Amino acid sequence: MSGPLHGWGMADLLDDATLIASELVSNAAKLGQNFALALTTKGRILRIAVSDHSDAKPIVKTRPGDDWAEDGRGLLVVDALADAWGFDVRAAGGKVVWAEVTSSAGEPVVTVECMDRTPDITPEALARRASSFGGQAAAYAAERPGYPDTAIRWALEPVSDRTPLRVLDLAAGTGKLTAGLLRQDGVEIVAVEPDTAMLAELRGELPDVRTLAGSAEHIPLGDGSVDAVVVGQAMHWFDLDRALPEMSRVLAPGGVMAGLWNRHDDQVPWVKGFSEVSGRVTADGRTDFDASPYFAEMEHAAFPHSQRRTAESLAATVGTHSHVLVLDDGERAALTDRVLSYLRSTPETAGGEFDLPLVTVVVRAVRA
Repeated sequence: MSGPLHGWGMADLLDDATLIASELVSNAAKLGQNFALALTTKGRILRIAVSDHSDAKPIVKTRPGDDWAEDGRGLLVVDALADAWGFDVRAAGGKVVWAEVTSSAGEPVVTVECMDRTPDITPEALARRASSFGGQAAAYAAERPGYPDTAIRWALEPVSDRTPLRVLDLAAGTGKLTAGLLRQDGVEIVAVEPDTAMLAELRGELPDVRTLAGSAEHIPLGDGSVDAVVVGQAMHWFDLDRALPEMSRVLAPGGVMAGLWNRHDDQVPWVKGFSEVSGRVTADGRTDFDASPYFAEMEHAAFPHSQRRTAESLAATVGTHSHVLVLDDGERAALTDRVLSYLRSTPETAGGEFDLPLVTVVVRAVRA
């Protein structure tokens, strides 16, 4: 399927919508409400068909003056997707994503159209979230998990025979992935990061690492100067139309590009509940890229991981995520209270320290 949103494919959007829809239907059933959501895609369109079997209230209520439904259950999915993916929901004809309600065989259909890409259309919204980390750089350094050696070694495997192995840690942040790279033998590292506060944390923690200010769209390195480009928890912020050719440019022939994401292991019931309470019903980043002329086909792998936490430190970790950083003080405090209440009342997390189960997802591709 085509039509990437933030550079990602429609398959990812459908996966997220399916997860959210399933949760909505399940939660509604517990309240005695009975409805169904059918999700399909066609090209760049995600269609959500709503079949409401409840007699309690109508499916769709239209807000006066607007031509899209305010309270239809399909739009609950749309709203949840908008929150998870960081896009805006607008009336039909809006430039980012629009939703409208039509009728198909007597059933309302919510149609969400995904434009080709959003960075050039809503730079303010993207920039706000992407640049939100600097103000909490110290907390990010203290609370975010690192990356397991198994995941890092798999990311670098296509070029592991090179000596020295020249690695660019792109969008290096406070150095979470950089520290893992330092544990590998024979690696020469350069870390590039656009945010001055994050870069200062990295330099303070890892003073011997070569660091440069720069971005994925403007990498301050020469052509063919590294064997690997690795990106930890950040590729979903890139303007991939500009970043992919830049990463290809700085890679030597046969070099590898890899992205790594730490995700909650939502196969564990209490972790799934925690993700829902903290507002992270979907993963931080999507790992299905559209085909690129700059790289060979993507390979995927996943590695078990964990982080030692307490209720308080895990709540602090939540506070370093972009969807929380952009909240106002009252909303952030309310979310923190809900997270702490959940963790302190859940048997697996109520007794002091515990392991937060994680999965580190890695994608890699060799330079074409």
